[in-house]
Amino acid sequence: MKTMWDMVLMVLIIYELIMLPLDLCFVLPFEDTLLSIDIFITIYFFLDICLNFHTSYTSETGTVYDHKLIAKHYFRKWFWID
Repeated sequence: MKTMWDMVLMVLIIYELIMLPLDLCFVLPFEDTLLSIDIFITIYFFLDICLNFHTSYTSETGTVYDHKLIAKHYFRKWFWID
C-alpha cells in the first residue's frame, strides 16, 4: 500500500514539476479541471505529511512504532523536505 502511495506521489511531483513553471511563465487559463487537479494534489501532499507521522521506521535497535519517536525522527529528517 505504501509503495503504491509513493508511486502516485511521484507522478504528482512530476506533474507539478512540469505544470508549475508553465503556469508561472505563461499564465494558463484557469479552468475548472486544472483547479480540481491542483486541489487534489494539495490535499494529497497534505495527507502524505500526515501519513508520515504514523509510518514506522527502522533504527539500529529495530522497527520503531512509538508515535512520539516517529514524529521526532520525521521532523529531524524529512519534514522540511516534504
